[in-house]
Amino acid sequence: MERKRITETLKQATGEMSVNRIKIVLNATGDTAGVMNIPISLQSQPIGQAEIIEREFISKEIEKSINPIVDYEKIRFLPVVDFTTMTQINTIEYNVNILNPAGTGYLNTWGDVGFTQDDIKFRRSKFLKSFITLRFYDSDDPMSQNLVMVMTIFPFIRDDFYTTATSGILKPVNSLPVRFILSDPIKNPKGFAEGYYTYYYKHLIEQGLAPTDLFMRASFMNAENGNSTNMMFANTQQQINTLIPKIFCRYSFTRLGDGYYYSINDIAGIVSTTGTQKTINMYEINVS
Repeated sequence: MERKRITETLKQATGEMSVNRIKIVLNATGDTAGVMNIPISLQSQPIGQAEIIEREFISKEIEKSINPIVDYEKIRFLPVVDFTTMTQINTIEYNVNILNPAGTGYLNTWGDVGFTQDDIKFRRSKFLKSFITLRFYDSDDPMSQNLVMVMTIFPFIRDDFYTTATSGILKPVNSLPVRFILSDPIKNPKGFAEGYYTYYYKHLIEQGLAPTDLFMRASFMNAENGNSTNMMFANTQQQINTLIPKIFCRYSFTRLGDGYYYSINDIAGIVSTTGTQKTINMYEINVS
């Protein structure tokens, strides 16, 4: 009876656990002398999988369900000649050239595009509300590009509109070029500065990486007749299969230290740098 009781006690103690089962047998004299090995291990055995589920599944699923943080803050970029010298550009000049409806060649004065002397002199709305639009894309492939930035630049009557800076006498309208000049607002506070700086997403420009290129496409809106004219960066007639590269001007953006900068890439005879002035000549698209 005693042996049975001990056996039942061991069974109740072990239950369904994985243990070494030991049978104790009494000899004829009732002596229990002998050796019994009791296994003792320092290795822990998990009873359940709750900790693994919490760590490997629930935590990861919670992390996946939270939308990632996207920094849509834009930062101001300063124009420079190039990323080697880092010479700051003080003036950016956009010149508009319209096809001559009477023949070959281009016209480039406010008089040529339909404005009168009084339109300029009295700053009429149709003059002040004419503008150029610069659209920036992340690629020069029209089939896959994305529009990332738009800039609108309006005309500004400068000192060079007059015969002398103090005369107040306007030059003939046919001698005033369709020109949009942007100036550094710190060095030339009386100039027109809107469009001198560009603003782009800060998180897309990483320090130490290659410059990011954006491709600018321009158009001229004439408020005198309501015409919108698409421009190209070439002054000769183009074939349809060679036009696409000519309608874009490449701007490069980079970060150096705590500064953000952009540079307008030169195009022979079209986009040029003279000292600290950048000149961009734009021509109405002419396709044969």
